[in-house]
Amino acid sequence: MVPVVLFSLIGLWSSRKILFHWAAPGYLMLFPLLGDWVVRQRGAMRRWIGRAATGTAALLAVAVLFIALQVRVGIVPGFDAMFPQGKSPTLQAIDWTSFRAALKARGQLDRPGLALAALRWFDAGKIAYAVGPGMRMTVFEGNPHEFGVTTPPQSLIGEDILIAAMPGSVVAIEKRYAPRFRSITEEPPIDIVHDGHVLLRVPMLMGHDLLSWPAARR
Repeated sequence: MVPVVLFSLIGLWSSRKILFHWAAPGYLMLFPLLGDWVVRQRGAMRRWIGRAATGTAALLAVAVLFIALQVRVGIVPGFDAMFPQGKSPTLQAIDWTSFRAALKARGQLDRPGLALAALRWFDAGKIAYAVGPGMRMTVFEGNPHEFGVTTPPQSLIGEDILIAAMPGSVVAIEKRYAPRFRSITEEPPIDIVHDGHVLLRVPMLMGHDLLSWPAARR
């Protein structure tokens, strides 16, 4: 009960988003107890549990099938156009392959010494997966997760870095990082495209010659 109660209480006052899986060490241990309770049921209760389990499995199968068909063939016409740019659920369900295509078209995909940076670790994850291991990927802000180990910004001193300048004002981001580079310039944005519709426009900056980076806090 400790992790379940603890994270429930934290969720009442924390300004941060509390994710359901943080309490998993607690509620996963309830499944054996639930299984034991189910096998001991008889009569109407056992039949109700069977129907509930069957209905849940059917609902899950239908949902997965719908999502797969929507992502692959777009069974709901104009689905992505129903949402403001950057808000379509499809954005989280697809690989950002158009990011790699844009870099290749610009001749930046195989440019020696060029690295990539994002301001959030989950944007970095989508970009790194799409681009592949040929380009180094780092994170400039917040908790970098694995990118803080594989490619911390300090390891890119002297390199040019292509920055995915979101979220927020591109002008403010450029001003924030300009002192870290010998110069910084604005690049054409990169569109994340699905089924001919632009789901997200990623502003891009090019930082030329990273001069310094503050030491990581411990």
